[in-house]
Amino acid sequence: MPRVAAWSPDGKSVFYCHVSGPIFLKDLESGVEKQIYPKGGVFALSPDGRWLAVSSHDPVAKTDALLLVPVEGGTPRELLRLPEPGVFNFGMAWSADGRHVLFVRPRSNFSKGELWRVAVDSGESSPVGLVMDGLSDVRVHPDGRRIAFVGGPLKSEVWVMENFLPGLRAGR
Repeated sequence: MPRVAAWSPDGKSVFYCHVSGPIFLKDLESGVEKQIYPKGGVFALSPDGRWLAVSSHDPVAKTDALLLVPVEGGTPRELLRLPEPGVFNFGMAWSADGRHVLFVRPRSNFSKGELWRVAVDSGESSPVGLVMDGLSDVRVHPDGRRIAFVGGPLKSEVWVMENFLPGLRAGR
């Protein structure tokens, strides 16, 4: 089961990544698969379909990086490196104009998230101004004026149900 998937802009192909495998592009007409990047991770496809923003973790340095991977092949470029591990696993999205990648940066032991953006041309990053409990994902509307995101307080409930299970007999 794919961890992340995205349609190509023309709808004829799908980019996907398994939990621990590489990122592939599958042409739906021919069935041909092409490996785009050898390591798996969270990714987002640029609006023009030419770039993947891909999360990358360095276990030795205990840092995370955001890479720009050209879909047609070539050397990935590091866009941003952050000292906190697991930063880019909270979802990311491209701005509608393709000039920024938005990502959720965890805060307060990962209970809160803060929306950030990084400029594709310069690598400059800055907070956008949205911080909330449970912020974990973001998507940008094609018109570029609206976003959708997942957020809200994380909670658990304990329930007690009586007379729910059928009667049990003592075993010998």
